[in-house]
Amino acid sequence: MFFKRNSYNSYSDEEIISLYLKNKESKIIDELYKRYSHLVFGVCLKYLKQKENAEDTTLDIFNLLGNKIEKHSIQNFKSWLFTITKNTCLMQLRKKSPQFIEIDSTPVSEDYDDSLKSKEINELKLNLLEEALTELNSDQHYCIKAFYLEKKSYDEIVKNSNYNLNEVKSFIQNGKRNLKIILTKRYATL
Repeated sequence: MFFKRNSYNSYSDEEIISLYLKNKESKIIDELYKRYSHLVFGVCLKYLKQKENAEDTTLDIFNLLGNKIEKHSIQNFKSWLFTITKNTCLMQLRKKSPQFIEIDSTPVSEDYDDSLKSKEINELKLNLLEEALTELNSDQHYCIKAFYLEKKSYDEIVKNSNYNLNEVKSFIQNGKRNLKIILTKRYATL
């Protein structure tokens, strides 16, 4: 007596695909489902993050698998299936990505408090900088204040003082270095 084989578990992936291309029987896809549904589900879960969506997508992939097998030349079924699964998940994520800007749910008062704290810190730093400025010698103090706070150019500082251009540049450079030293020593905690 001749028995028709109902189980394809002894067939390789390549043999199953060849058999499907020849016979177009859905039970052949069922064998691939038995072998790889857990892997496909795992990939879907990794990308989609929800069990229900991962289950639905796994079923969709296997429902369309026969058509995809017919359209593609498959060298390594497992890696090909992984790529199909990953691409399907990414397409779903793109479709579901919001087309609007999400509004921050943080209460306004907290944002206002953070802004206020930031302003207070900046104010404190400016006060510390002004104190440190007073510790510079008068030449450096004048040139730093004129250049950075009053936004005067080198030429304007030269015109308004008894210094030449090289002296102004030197006072600014040395003043910056001395300010950094003063602030680092005294206010390293800020």
